[in-house]
Formats: sequence, structure tokens, C-alpha cells
Amino acid sequence: MDFLGFGTGEIVIVLIIAFLVFGPDKLVDVARTLGRLSTKVTNAGRDFTRSIQEEVDLAKESKELKELKEAGRELAEAVREETSSLSQEVKGAGRELIEVVKEETSSLSQEVKGAGRELAEVVREDTSSLSKEVKDAGREPPTPILEAPNLAAETKNGQPPEKQSLPAESASGGQPG
Repeated sequence: MDFLGFGTGEIVIVLIIAFLVFGPDKLVDVARTLGRLSTKVTNAGRDFTRSIQEEVDLAKESKELKELKEAGRELAEAVREETSSLSQEVKGAGRELIEVVKEETSSLSQEVKGAGRELAEVVREDTSSLSKEVKDAGREPPTPILEAPNLAAETKNGQPPEKQSLPAESASGGQPG
């Protein structure tokens, strides 16, 4: 067994010398003090190791953080460039769309104007024709709605056909046989 770089035989010799130098009463106090000192040195070593490890970790994190920041900057720049490119494409497409809409609107407007002119001409012709017919109708004598011989045949005793009785009904007193 090896303790702090000393073998078992070396440790036994050191304990015998310490027993002779300090005596049995003081040897217990010296051992207690050495134990406390050993614990403090061990704790200090652990603290030192831990602080060194934390510094190394912070350095790694700092390096990783720098790398992440740089990657973030690169990503942001790429997004800006792509957004700008897309924006230009959308603006161009919007301009093209506006141009097409203007052309189509103009074409439709011309078609509607042409159709409106044709419709106005047809209305003018029909109105003129109707106006002539109305003028001509005002000059002609009115045509009778019912002719007199038919009117006499349809009415008997001044009654319309639906109120007239059949000949058999009038002979029997208005009662069927």
C-alpha cells in the first residue's frame, strides 16, 4: 500500500520515530493535528481542482458561446439576404400583376364601351321604330274589340253567357227533367 508516495515500511519507521520524539501523550495530539491538516490540504486540492475545472468549462462555454453568436450572425445575415431577395421578387411580381390588371381592365373597358355603344344604337333604333308605330297608331281609327254580331249572340236578355239558362231549363221552370 502506498500513502502519499510512502510505502508501508517507511510509514512504520516514521511512526516509531514520532513516538520516540513526541512521546505517547503528545503523539495523539500530533496525529489529530496531522489528520486535520491532511483534510484541509485534501479539501484545498479539491477546491483548486474544481475551480480549475470551472475555468476550463467557462472557457469552453465562452468559446461555444462565441461560436453560437457567430453562427447566429451568419444565420441572421443569410435570412436578411434571402428576405431581401424574396422581397424584390414579390415586388416584381406585384408590378407585373398590376400591369396585367391594368391591361385587362383597359381591354374590358373598351369591350364594355363598345357593347354600350351597340346597345345604345339598338335602343335608339327600337325606340325610333316604336315611336313611329305609336304615331301611326294615333292616325288610324281604333279597331273594335268585339264585333257587334258576336256580342248579340253572346248575350241574351242583357245577360252574359254564364248567367243564361239552357233552353231545357227555361221550359221546365229552371229544374232539370
